[in-house]
Amino acid sequence: MKRWEYLVVRLERSLLDMSAPAFEEQYWISRPGPELSEFQAPSGWRNQLGAEGWEQVSHVLLENTVGGPLRGWPQVGTPVTQEWTFKRPLDSGGFL
Repeated sequence: MKRWEYLVVRLERSLLDMSAPAFEEQYWISRPGPELSEFQAPSGWRNQLGAEGWEQVSHVLLENTVGGPLRGWPQVGTPVTQEWTFKRPLDSGGFL
């Protein structure tokens, strides 16, 4: 029977300024073994995970603001949170 390991990437995006839309993004990664940790997401991070054998199995919008005066952002600091889950065969080796 095939065994899998899973990796989860979470993005939290917050509006910093209502007058000129400026956003703060924080990426968190939960990989096999270590605790949840923050990381700087390089451009092409999904391609990097794919090259390491990770296959995306889900993408979920966990928190979202609907309505509000500016593109769905009712106030400064309100987050939008997304989460991606990836899997690969347990014996692939390597991490992001």
